[in-house]
Amino acid sequence: MLTSLRLYVYTINLLGLGLVAYAMRHFPYDRLLDGLIFLLFASVVQMMPVMLKRDSNVSVSWALAYASVLLLGPEAGVLACTGIGLVASFIPERLHPQKMLFNVVANAAPAYAAGLVLQAVAGWQTVWLFQFVIVPLLYFALNASLVLFAISLATKEPPVKIFNQNYRWLSINYLALAPIGYGLYKAYELLNVLGLLIFLLPLVMARYSFKLYIDQTQKVEMHVASLERANHLLERKVDEVAALQKHALLMGGSLNVESALRAVFEPVAKEVPYRTLHIVRKNDERGGYDLMRQSHDGKIHYQTVAELETDMKRAFYHGKRVVLPYDEKQVTLLCPMIAQGEVKGVMTLLCSCELLEEIDSSLDVYVAHAAAALENAILFDRAEKMACTDNLTKLYNRHYLGRKLAELKASGRRPVTVIVMDFDNFKDINNTYGHHVGDLTLHHVAALIREEVREGDIPVRYGGDEYAVLLPDATEEMGLIVGTRLLERIRQPVTFEGHSVSIGLSIGVASCTDEHGDLQETIKQADKAAYVSKAQGKGCLTLYSQLCCAESQDGHDCRAQEEIVEAFTESDASRSITKGLLQVLLARDVDTYHHSLQVATYAVWLAEEIGLCEAEVERIRTGALLHDIGKLGISDEVLNKRSGLSEPEIVCMRTHPVVGYELLTHFGNVYTPILPIVLSHHERIDGCGYPHQAAAATLEVGVRIVSIADAFDSMTREKAYRGRLPFQWAVEELHRCAGTQFDAELVGKFAQTLKRHVPEQEMEATGDAGSEGKPLREALLQ
Repeated sequence: MLTSLRLYVYTINLLGLGLVAYAMRHFPYDRLLDGLIFLLFASVVQMMPVMLKRDSNVSVSWALAYASVLLLGPEAGVLACTGIGLVASFIPERLHPQKMLFNVVANAAPAYAAGLVLQAVAGWQTVWLFQFVIVPLLYFALNASLVLFAISLATKEPPVKIFNQNYRWLSINYLALAPIGYGLYKAYELLNVLGLLIFLLPLVMARYSFKLYIDQTQKVEMHVASLERANHLLERKVDEVAALQKHALLMGGSLNVESALRAVFEPVAKEVPYRTLHIVRKNDERGGYDLMRQSHDGKIHYQTVAELETDMKRAFYHGKRVVLPYDEKQVTLLCPMIAQGEVKGVMTLLCSCELLEEIDSSLDVYVAHAAAALENAILFDRAEKMACTDNLTKLYNRHYLGRKLAELKASGRRPVTVIVMDFDNFKDINNTYGHHVGDLTLHHVAALIREEVREGDIPVRYGGDEYAVLLPDATEEMGLIVGTRLLERIRQPVTFEGHSVSIGLSIGVASCTDEHGDLQETIKQADKAAYVSKAQGKGCLTLYSQLCCAESQDGHDCRAQEEIVEAFTESDASRSITKGLLQVLLARDVDTYHHSLQVATYAVWLAEEIGLCEAEVERIRTGALLHDIGKLGISDEVLNKRSGLSEPEIVCMRTHPVVGYELLTHFGNVYTPILPIVLSHHERIDGCGYPHQAAAATLEVGVRIVSIADAFDSMTREKAYRGRLPFQWAVEELHRCAGTQFDAELVGKFAQTLKRHVPEQEMEATGDAGSEGKPLREALLQ
């Protein structure tokens, strides 16, 4: 208790004790019984107060105290108010003795003052004005002043503010209780205790009605406050969802891994109370785990971790969120990043302890978006690398070389030097030792090239037995140094599987220094120089500049007389990327790879059968080869399941046309002609196919052809969970579904072309195709 408040309370208490003692001494003891009756009734009534705001309450007890003053004088009022103060000190809760005594004085002192005023005006004509207005207000003013000053000392708030918030309306309460007190006084004079009982019973009933009203009012206020809190929370959640949606678009807006990671690490918004610290992902290629984090300067840093900590393992392998203490106000959350039904990594976030229970839904959405965005970026990066990389040597391919040439041309970076290397004896190696040793030789030479070039150089497998190296910011002299070192290393014999193999390369070097120079022409020049090296005895190096000088001296034009290097066309790029994608498919799922090749064969047969032009046949062939490329996005658990698929797994598998469509769109306009085939090869003529239940009128001839070829090869190919269907039975099944699933006219044409391409004994079904064969066919189709 504050010193000023303590001093005030002690002073009032001492004065009050003196007042009570004085009242007890001058009490009219010949009316003691009457005084005790009013004390008892006032105390009982005070036990039934109506609770109001801020721990305040009202009761009818003051009317009884007022009646005792009117009947017995101020000393009786002190006695009754003492009882009221004592009861109020225990109900609704027990007060400290000092507060209890203060409560008694705050009730008794105003009562004594009111009694003195009434005695002084007893003979006045306007005594009724004092009885019904002035004295009640005087009591209220004294009582409120004593209490308000104590509360003001305790809370440091102005008394006027406290009065307006809690006591202003009580003046009306005392004015209303004054007539009741006068009525009690008259009732007691006429009927004694019976009069009090008769008068109090309606008051008690009114008290319960008033209490019910107050309780309902408080419930309504609580409900309104609850609605306001819920509305505030809803508004915050709406802002949070909007921020998450905007950030999700930002995260998924790039297929570059670095950009996707920067978007994930970027703080979402003020409305979202968490931020990413770092991400751990399993590295299947190198083994171990990659820990990724962003520094203050915005750079992404990678760190390889051999083993995970216990808590991180729990989140990674059990797929459950782990909450760890960070400091007094924050916690660390280890959240599994789940994509395609698998835990791909763990995201570590920092969150406020207070908001931990409010972020469950938004956190799940955020982590799911981050996992999907990062997984898509990694898959695209992997597919792009496969499309730009030669599968055997792991060097870049011609498609990637063309792309880098276009970039260098646009940037104007010069000088640029090109080295072209051609095997002198690769055919002899294949013929003598076999193609396997030939592949080992190609791989060995590629490894030597990678060791000799700089970090920013671009080593390429230019053709079957040709290599090229693009050296940005390098002069012809630097190309000569690299080429010479390669010649020295390649001349050393190597042994493959017990065979000593000698390797020879003819090398040509050309350089472009003009920022407007044609780099394609530079490649042709290097190729011509390599051709000259081969013609001059093999195993040597020729600079195109020396060749030009020699031709100039002979009076010849230094331009090449024959086209050594083919022009890079869009079809070349398409074939190169297609081979890369098929190699990715082969590494992922051998069955799907061979199925795609066979579907392409059947589709080309049917396209040629109905007389399509060569360009359209080529388009259908490419579409058939890549019609199942979307299965790269299907989990191994579903893709390699050795039994029938469940309903959720079927739904997952049916997403592969859309996944394939979206994957191929990332290669610009290269695959635009075949996108309808990839997206719609599972649509039906009757509009009941997937993914979009397309109408028959929207299905082009290429889609209809691949649909038939795909279904036929699926039926005639052995599955892990069923045997293969004989060709004749598969043809019968195509005819049965003609007009509903397949184009009826194309089914007839397909049956005709099969008779020309497939031997008759293969077309005939094994066993009885009659009554027993039909159930067997239906069983194989399940």
